[in-house]
Amino acid sequence: MDPGRLHLRAPSEYSCLTSVLQQVNREVIAIDAATKKVAVEQAMIVVGYIVELLKKDETFCKVFNGIRHVGSYYDGLRVTAPTEFDINIVLKFPFHKKCKVERSGLPGFVQVFIEKNVPRSWSFGEIFRYSMDWTLKNIVDSDGYIRRDKVLQWWQSMFSRLVKRDVDLVIQGQTCKVTWRTSGPAITVSMKFANSEAIDIDLVPVLMFQDGDASSPSPVYQSWIRGNSNNPKQWYIVPKPLRDYDNDRIWRLSFTDQEKVIMNRLEHLKPTNKLMKRLRDNFAWKKLSSYFIKNVFIRQAHKQRASGDEQAFFRSNLGYLFIYFLSVIKVHLQGNQLPFFWDPDMNLFKQIPNETAFNHYRCLERISSKIHRLIDEGNRSYLEQYVRSLLIGGHTVCMENSPSYPVFQYSNAIGHSNHVNSYDEQHIFKTDCNRCQKIAKKIPLQAQSSCVIL
Repeated sequence: MDPGRLHLRAPSEYSCLTSVLQQVNREVIAIDAATKKVAVEQAMIVVGYIVELLKKDETFCKVFNGIRHVGSYYDGLRVTAPTEFDINIVLKFPFHKKCKVERSGLPGFVQVFIEKNVPRSWSFGEIFRYSMDWTLKNIVDSDGYIRRDKVLQWWQSMFSRLVKRDVDLVIQGQTCKVTWRTSGPAITVSMKFANSEAIDIDLVPVLMFQDGDASSPSPVYQSWIRGNSNNPKQWYIVPKPLRDYDNDRIWRLSFTDQEKVIMNRLEHLKPTNKLMKRLRDNFAWKKLSSYFIKNVFIRQAHKQRASGDEQAFFRSNLGYLFIYFLSVIKVHLQGNQLPFFWDPDMNLFKQIPNETAFNHYRCLERISSKIHRLIDEGNRSYLEQYVRSLLIGGHTVCMENSPSYPVFQYSNAIGHSNHVNSYDEQHIFKTDCNRCQKIAKKIPLQAQSSCVIL
């Protein structure tokens, strides 16, 4: 995105922010290496234990193709303690070379058609024949398409049959209680040691394809792989349904391995991404997912690489990159539009209500304006104090009827502008404050995602 369109100044003018941002990173974002190492080792022991149990199922044993670490920890973008891990359980069914992955008509989603000349009986030897045939026939519908819901039913049924819901394991000399629950397409395994925070591991079954097996329907991927012939050529489809869309054939495209390559070796990309996530967390913007923020950075990294300027751009001072990406996210929120990198026809912000997106946009607009004003005033101490306040400590706003700071503004069906309660810029919400308690009772439900400016 053109810095001119973002109304940014020269990078050197934002260098005054770098020191405080680095300090915030050390204080509240950086994860202790020893703690991380122990958490990863413990989590992988539990995952290994579960996989061995699942291998007792004949079908799973044959189609299981390993695990893939995905999500913030795998990408090096984690901003809190290592208490959550995302693991893809990779499945490679025997028809992976005899199928066609098609665009579904819904951007970002595909469907998988089994070629008609493939026999409806797959055999890996007599020992697997009956179990495999029964499972595979059940996940492919009468028209030859793999059903997402049937794969999930098989996965969840098998898991429930083979893995106890509550078991005590001895891990590294300590007793660990392991439980699990279903969470959409994932099965969330929770492990808890005495006197420690629980660790959650999301296990999601995915289907893997490789170039040569089936062609990816993503033109962006096809273009990317042509220019990066030595990079990973495996990609995945995830059984993630789209809300309010009833079609059990559709699967979500996923290119996690390629995304990791795109973000690698770019000096300040990951630190800046984590600062954006920290800002998001501090204001409790739950609709702005980590993947949405990651997608913004991937798009920018790809654009800079195309211009041959990626290394220089991400070597810019941290203050400039912080303001740059804050401004880019602000622009996307203003229009409530964020194209999916791998399929630009898909709007990742589609599930964010317009008023919520506009509210977040207004908040970022005020943050940006105030930072620029403080830079102009030259009050370095107050500037650093303000930036710290944005990134350290949760913010809940005290609502007020001040006409100067509307919480959000939106247009109703007939185009009239609506202003909802606004807040006092100087008064921070406190649970023991009578003034705050009285105001809180008056907050309309749709305004409760409001933000604070110190």
